[in-house]
Amino acid sequence: MSSHFRSAFALALGLAAALPTCIAIEAPAPYRTTLPALASARSGAAGYADVYVETNAYGYVTHAEVKATSHPELGEACVAAILEWRYSPARENGQPVPAQFIQPFHFENGRAVPTPKAKADQRPAARHTPRPELPAELRNVPGCVTVLFDVDAEGRVRSVAAQDVSLPALEAPTLAAAKEWTFRPARKRGQPTPAKVAVSFVFK
Repeated sequence: MSSHFRSAFALALGLAAALPTCIAIEAPAPYRTTLPALASARSGAAGYADVYVETNAYGYVTHAEVKATSHPELGEACVAAILEWRYSPARENGQPVPAQFIQPFHFENGRAVPTPKAKADQRPAARHTPRPELPAELRNVPGCVTVLFDVDAEGRVRSVAAQDVSLPALEAPTLAAAKEWTFRPARKRGQPTPAKVAVSFVFK
């Protein structure tokens, strides 16, 4: 895991030694895309390409390379296209950070179909982010809980649900903390709108 995912919440009152490390991570999402242009020889191609992507804290693509593909030409076309993409930046504990991830593409009849873009023009951004309070026996126990937030048009959390849990004992305290989060609301055509956002809580 890269260094920008290793920082923890700032701890008040000098309690760092007594409290667990928890990192809340929001994945980047593409909002300005260009589909790959295929040569005429591949105009009716079917296949796939997985592109490794690095983005900076502003959401610009700084590096892209093919990790796996059914045809080299498809992978090359995807890399050329994705270098022009723009993402909503990844966020760690509410702050924009660089990120590395795999962007998948699937081709049908020569048309590339990337992972769907976010429905909102602007995704929710976390504002108030209390961390889970763990019992003593769970402190310093590694694990991850991915939480799906249902956020209303005022940035309040309407509901939370665990999507992926590595250790069941971490689920309840994570969801209890998640219910107390608040967000800057998503926007569609400039207007606040309800939205869903997934956040991974990583315990180390």
